Amino acid sequence: MKWNIKVFEEPGILFADRMEEADAAPFEQTEELMKPGFEQDRKLLAILTNMEQENAMPLLCPRTEPVNLSFEELADKVTELLQEGEHFAAVSLVDGALKGEHASDPEVRLVAASIFEHIRFYEFVVPLLQELTTAFEEQIRQDAISIRLARALRKSGMQEDVSEHLEGPLKNEELPPILRAEGLLLKAICKGPEEGLEILDEMLDYAEEHLGDHRLVADALELHADYLSDDEPKKAEKFYHAAGKMLAELGDPYFFGLNERFVVHFLRHECYKEAIDLSHEMFEMLKQAGGPPIASVPYFVFASIAHKALGDEERSQFATKTAHEINNVEAHRIEQMLALALAKEEPAAS
Repeated sequence: MKWNIKVFEEPGILFADRMEEADAAPFEQTEELMKPGFEQDRKLLAILTNMEQENAMPLLCPRTEPVNLSFEELADKVTELLQEGEHFAAVSLVDGALKGEHASDPEVRLVAASIFEHIRFYEFVVPLLQELTTAFEEQIRQDAISIRLARALRKSGMQEDVSEHLEGPLKNEELPPILRAEGLLLKAICKGPEEGLEILDEMLDYAEEHLGDHRLVADALELHADYLSDDEPKKAEKFYHAAGKMLAELGDPYFFGLNERFVVHFLRHECYKEAIDLSHEMFEMLKQAGGPPIASVPYFVFASIAHKALGDEERSQFATKTAHEINNVEAHRIEQMLALALAKEEPAAS
C-alpha cells in the first residue's frame, strides 16, 4: 500500500512530506522521520494517509492512547489547552477521545472535528463530518455541518465544486454569521473570478459588519487578490497587503503561506526586486519566529528565480543550493510548482 506521510511542527507548519510503500501503517518510518525534530525539542505531529483507501480516517503519529472523557470534560480540556497555546496537545487529546468509551457520542466527534479544523488537518475532518451530517435533528446544526463539510472537502482537495453543500444552508436565516461568511467565501471560490468577485464584495461587506478582523476576511481578501492578479496586478497587490496585515495582527501562521502567493504574484509580473525584498523579509521573520528551516525553502527558490532574472547568477545559484541543502525533496516540489505556475501564468497554490 502507498502511504502519504506529512509531518507538521506546531502550530501547523509543514516539516516533511513523503510517500512510503508499506503493508501496514508506517509508524516506525514516520517516527524515524520525526526524530531529528524531536532531538531539537520541536513539537511535531504526523498524518499518515492510506492513498489506496478512499475516505478512510488518517492516522496520527505519535500514536495516542484511548481517552475516556465525556463531551463536557473533553470540551473543557481542549479549551484549556488552546488557551495555553498547546495546539498539538489538543489534537492528540481528541484523537485519543475518538478511541475512548465516548467515541460514539456525536458531540464528542464534533469537538474532535472542531480541533482538527482549528489546526487545519482537514483529512480528519472530512470523514468525521460526513458521518455527522444526519446525526442531529435540528436543521440549523445540519446546515452548519454541511458548510463545514464543504470547507473540509475543498481544503483537502477531495472535491473541487462544493456548491451542492451550500445552497440550502445559505438560505437559512438562523445561520451564524461566521458560517454564512464561510459559505459565501466557498461559493465565490466555486464560481470563479467573474461571478466570484461579486460574491466576495457581498461577503466582505457582511463580514465587516458581523465579524471584524477575522481569518475568513483575510481569506476573502487573498482570493480577491488572486482573481485580480492577471488583469489588475497593482490592485491585487493592495488586497495581498491587506490580507497579510490582517493575518499578522491575528497572529495566524498562514501569514507565511499568503506571502508565498504574494511573491509568486511578483514573479509572474516580472517585479523581481519586489520578489527578492519580500522573500528576504520572510527569511528574517521566520528566523525571528524560530520556525523550522524547511519553511524558508520556498523563499530561497523564489529568490533564486528573481536573482537569475536580474542577471545575478552567483546569488541565484547560492539560493538554489541553500534550498536543496535544507530539504532537497521540498526544494524540488517548490521548483516544480513554481515552473508550472509561471508557465501557466496563474497563482501557485501554497
